[in-house]
Amino acid sequence: MKNKFIYLLFLALILSGCSKKSTRIIENDSNTNDEIISSDFSEKNSPDKTSIKSNNLEKNSAKKTEKKDNEDQKENLNLLTDTGSYSATLIDKSQADPRFGYIDNVKFENGYLVFTGVLNYNENLHEGSGDTVFDQGEYKFKLDENVKLFARSGLAEPEYMNQKEFMDYVNECMGSGLAFIINVEDSLAKEIIISS
Repeated sequence: MKNKFIYLLFLALILSGCSKKSTRIIENDSNTNDEIISSDFSEKNSPDKTSIKSNNLEKNSAKKTEKKDNEDQKENLNLLTDTGSYSATLIDKSQADPRFGYIDNVKFENGYLVFTGVLNYNENLHEGSGDTVFDQGEYKFKLDENVKLFARSGLAEPEYMNQKEFMDYVNECMGSGLAFIINVEDSLAKEIIISS
């Protein structure tokens, strides 16, 4: 009988040592409630699956946010928002004086004026050409919802147009040497003018 008891005790020790989970009872000071604390030694050394999923979700969310921010930065890289007058000449690039800018292409797209070429900038509105010249590239101007598109000549009254009419007029005037002016205030293009 004594051998059987030792054998069962030995077997119980072996089985409890091989078990993944061990359970022990801790008595609190009042001896009225018993707490059971369970430990899983194999999981203790590896991260919690929930925290792995949570970490992966956070990383994926951060990557998506970073990607969106990069796209926004790329989209807004050449967005011009400083108050002032931006201008170029409607003349062929080979005949243009780079100090006064020139246009390779211009279009309206999704609430923006997209300009390709060289721009002259004057921080003072309505004062003509300035000392700052932007390198050749593509530039964007966010349009004010009430942007004014017009042509003006000398003392004559301005001729206001919609976007299609304005683009048709720009195409007619290409190579003429007329000025193409974008006036920006409060980060928005308020006026786009073809002027002689």
